[in-house]
Amino acid sequence: MPSYSPVFSAQFINYGASTPNTEFEVPSGFTAVVRDVSAFAQAGATVFDVRYQNDEDSPSIVFWGGNPIGIWVPSQWQGRVVVPELGIISLGVESVDESFTCYVGGYLLRNTLT
Repeated sequence: MPSYSPVFSAQFINYGASTPNTEFEVPSGFTAVVRDVSAFAQAGATVFDVRYQNDEDSPSIVFWGGNPIGIWVPSQWQGRVVVPELGIISLGVESVDESFTCYVGGYLLRNTLT
């Protein structure tokens, strides 16, 4: 009888001035499920989007964002977006504000039972 791997929350992107990462590639052997996106701008309007693509050669699909968020305004999304192994989760930022932060997280699931 196979055993199951535990499911833990994973941080895919944590964008900010000190951590300007805008991309997460799903490792081989895993599937990512994006569950939460939170964004915050301290000063000035920020336009951003969060998207995924099945691999480097596929077009990207925006699943949240596009609307500017203003000064001291949090913005949050919760849902389920499944990204296959070697897929890419990315954050596009067109910012007037240097203090914009964004978190993208969810689950990283094993594709095989072990």
